[in-house]
Amino acid sequence: MKNWNLVLAAGACAALASIASATPQETFNFAPVDTNGPNGDASNGVATHDFVGGYNVGTIRLTGSLVSVNAATYGGEARVVVTAPSGASVTFTPFPGELTFGQLDAFDIILPIAETAGAGTWVVRCYETFDDGGTASVDATWTDLQITLDDEVPPPPPPPDATPMGIIDTGVTVSKTVDFGPGEVKYFSLTIPSAVPGADHRAVNIDTLDTFGVDTEIGLWSLATGTLIADDDDSAGNLLSILSFGEPIGGNQNGQDGPLAAGDYILSVSQFNTTFGDGFSAVSTAGGSGTFTVNARGTDSTPTPPGPGEWSETYIGIDAGELPGGAQVCAGSGSLTTITGRLTADEADMYQIEICDYTTFSATTVGLAGFDTQLFLFNDATKGVVLCDDDINSGTLQSALTATFVGANGTYYLAISQYNRDPDDGAGSLLWENVPFNVERAPDGPAASSNIGGWQSGGGAGGSYQIALTGACFVGPAGCPADFDGDGTVDFFDYDAFVVCFEDPDCTNADFDGDGTVDFFDYDAFVVAFETPCP
Repeated sequence: MKNWNLVLAAGACAALASIASATPQETFNFAPVDTNGPNGDASNGVATHDFVGGYNVGTIRLTGSLVSVNAATYGGEARVVVTAPSGASVTFTPFPGELTFGQLDAFDIILPIAETAGAGTWVVRCYETFDDGGTASVDATWTDLQITLDDEVPPPPPPPDATPMGIIDTGVTVSKTVDFGPGEVKYFSLTIPSAVPGADHRAVNIDTLDTFGVDTEIGLWSLATGTLIADDDDSAGNLLSILSFGEPIGGNQNGQDGPLAAGDYILSVSQFNTTFGDGFSAVSTAGGSGTFTVNARGTDSTPTPPGPGEWSETYIGIDAGELPGGAQVCAGSGSLTTITGRLTADEADMYQIEICDYTTFSATTVGLAGFDTQLFLFNDATKGVVLCDDDINSGTLQSALTATFVGANGTYYLAISQYNRDPDDGAGSLLWENVPFNVERAPDGPAASSNIGGWQSGGGAGGSYQIALTGACFVGPAGCPADFDGDGTVDFFDYDAFVVCFEDPDCTNADFDGDGTVDFFDYDAFVVAFETPCP
């Protein structure tokens, strides 16, 4: 079950009250009501209620629970149209971007409506933008659908001198450079065409990174309500500002401002010190004048499909575990030359690999990570083999393992962490001592002969990394080849991961039979492996 509380509505009660003293006047639960068929069709779910009124309505709130009836229907297809006695109407899209579901919950989603009297018959119509199964088959049912009328007046008009920045879609960057004087606030208008929920590799970042010699501040408001969404002073560093929505993509574009709803927005840029408030209020007390540049960027950080010899934790989308039981199995055939992944804060990633030519084995993060890495190798009995913290040859804080301590081919576990997150025996005793840093070492800690049982706290913010390998191979059929996502369990997540890879012309891991060609023989081979119990 998922809860949706759109950014547009976040904190709306208090925010809108500060604009015009909004007070919920009347609420009615129209449920149960089906959602089905295209807009205006006889199959739509329709319900009515006579509100008492005696006040003017400016905003409408929706709260409810939608339960799937047709398993193929998408939550993002559901629409709710609320029509006033005057004929004025609003259309809610309660779950933008949501795919198949069991139950979805919407809480206090707010939309403005042209000011209208509350008294009379209000009509709620529920329909689908795509009708699954035809109008004779109900798509979903609102088991709870509360509509609340507020005595809200429309928000104040936006600044008339706002400079248009246009539509900030994925892959689009718009920059504006303007001059400013003492205490001056510059406004801009922009449109976000689709919601940025924070979990689909998309992001919207608004910054002043190309500004020099100015201490900036920025603010963002909903054009529809005048509600202040977010503001920032110095998060970009060097006295510059950034608002970051959606999925973190690295650096100061870290998604700190949460999801962002689709819609129209007003942006302001000014000097420190600026006070922000609802109703597009930005008051600067700064002196001086100069020039600043503001950028609005729509980004997509969807991972690149792995090429030949590559394994990508990032592309699979499932975090590698820290211990052998949860290690990501690099399943496939042939040489394994690169592992790509991302560490979150204070964690380690572990991968099961085959060393197929131990005399040439190497693993390195030198030049392939932006943080202080540590590499550890464990044998198939989960005992430590070798550690490298800092590579002595490059003189960097990245790591490099060689064949020095590897005496045979076989199954191994390769782990990466950020200094200083170190493996222990599960009872707090280290497998390796903390120093020396810049040398490869066999286990030399108090628990040197023990199996890995845990990790001691430490590390940092993490980041993206690659591990370049020689003498290594994918884990072949001797393991469990149907465990396509490498999480140690064969389930429908593996089936889905294989289908995604099979349909992607750039994903060579779908060559399941290892004949150099991706075709339906690979699909059949995977199905056979999927239906065969693993040892």
